[in-house]
Amino acid sequence: MTKEAGAPAGRGRIIAAEVLVVLASLTAIVALFGGFVRFQVFDAATFKGTSADLIANDTIRQQVATTLVDQLYGNVDVEAALRKDLPAGQRAFAGPLAAALRELANRSATRLLARPRVQAAWVEAVSTAQSRLLRLLDDRSTVIKTEGGVVVLDLKPLVVQLGDQIAIVNNIAGRLPPGSAQITIMKADQLKTAQRITHILKVVGSFFWLVPLLLIACAIWLARG
Repeated sequence: MTKEAGAPAGRGRIIAAEVLVVLASLTAIVALFGGFVRFQVFDAATFKGTSADLIANDTIRQQVATTLVDQLYGNVDVEAALRKDLPAGQRAFAGPLAAALRELANRSATRLLARPRVQAAWVEAVSTAQSRLLRLLDDRSTVIKTEGGVVVLDLKPLVVQLGDQIAIVNNIAGRLPPGSAQITIMKADQLKTAQRITHILKVVGSFFWLVPLLLIACAIWLARG
């Protein structure tokens, strides 16, 4: 004699359905995270918009300004340049003057980054780095080579603008050595691991949302009645 279609499910099926609901909830969280990362990181237009929103934030702008000043002072010997340009009797003031100018540079960098044109230059620099990184991560054969074996964020144009604005020393662009004012995003020896993670995140973001739906469907089937 068979069970009626509307008969309540047995205890074992109810427990199995509850387990599937828990698993569906956990996999849904993973699917949401994967979708968020895929949308925010791998979509160029979204990434550019997020970069623009970030640089418009006062706190982020101050941190970026500090980074620009650090890059300027880290790649140009400001004290030595000032000592060379000052009259002979005033060269002893080169050190204190360089320190005072650094504080001025921090304030100037913050004001500079508040300008729409400079913010656009920042977004372009960040987006270029992201584009190069994604091309490299998508190239499973590692045919694409990057400059010096790394992916970098090139801040040189912004550092030059900052130096020209506050006129610490003459010819900032000429004083910056090749490859300077760059922040390393990824090194060559990290490529294989990064490619693996990228592949997993793309799969999770694209298809993993089906898993919780299937689990929920199975749970409903088990708990019928």
